[in-house]
Amino acid sequence: MVLQGHTGSISCVKFSPSGRFLATGSADNTAMLWDIDRGIFYRSLCGHTAGISALAWSHDSTRLCTASDDCTLIVWDVESGETLMTLMGHTGFVFTVDFSPVDDTVISGSFDNTVKMWNSNNGKCFRSTNAHSDPVTSVCFNKDGSLYTTASFDGLCRVWDTQSGHCLKTIVQEENVPIACVKFSPNGKYLLISTLDNTLRLWNYAQSKPLKSYRGHKTENYCVNSTFAIHGSQCGILSGSEDGHILLWDLQKKSVLQKLPKQTFPVLAIDSHPNSIMVAAGTLANEDETPSCCIYGPVQKNTRPVLISAPTGF
Repeated sequence: MVLQGHTGSISCVKFSPSGRFLATGSADNTAMLWDIDRGIFYRSLCGHTAGISALAWSHDSTRLCTASDDCTLIVWDVESGETLMTLMGHTGFVFTVDFSPVDDTVISGSFDNTVKMWNSNNGKCFRSTNAHSDPVTSVCFNKDGSLYTTASFDGLCRVWDTQSGHCLKTIVQEENVPIACVKFSPNGKYLLISTLDNTLRLWNYAQSKPLKSYRGHKTENYCVNSTFAIHGSQCGILSGSEDGHILLWDLQKKSVLQKLPKQTFPVLAIDSHPNSIMVAAGTLANEDETPSCCIYGPVQKNTRPVLISAPTGF
């Protein structure tokens, strides 16, 4: 599928936990929802006054939270498209967000160097932490929501206890390279850390020990997203790249399993479907190029990519 409708670069893409929807966020200040099961555009979410940098789904796929350069987060009702809550309190761009996998807690990281925790039902910020000395680029809960991790341009990655808010571990890299993205592994035992030196590293955070490194992509200037790609009992490492490629590595052998055809512009936004062999990727674009999100899956004979366009006027 090729999804078109945004008028600005696509900064983030995220499949819903149910696997039915894909959400895309853009520099055009909007988020869009696409019904992947039916192959149709679902709705557009308009309310921010600046570009959207990140988005996160609630565990039951009924709500979406968007983080924006307008220093706010908005919690949306997916079915109606209505704004349920606007979360205000950051004083800088809100660059990253995650929804707890077990309850209504939202965590956000900002260019104001803070990490905030919110109750998405009443909009209250119940914890604010000066987590880093530079902008916070990534936040992520573990599988049961008991821990969360934060990362920053200061080159540090920290693991925190969700209930107490105490920092349990600080991972310090040898060269202190700025961190673009961090993700807990599906079993919660490891961290995947993407740094602005063209490298992904798998860490045993309990031992503060790097286990494996993955290379072949380009990440020097942008916060390119990376994640785990799960299918059955198999697990790989997936990342976009500033040179327009999408790469999939073997988790254990560290070899590149697949390198998808090069896009015209850097691929910054990427996600893996929770239930199917499917990857979504969004790219930067200039004024002369129509931004699009591409969904890749197993190749079938005698088929062509389906173009899905959002109605004009959104």
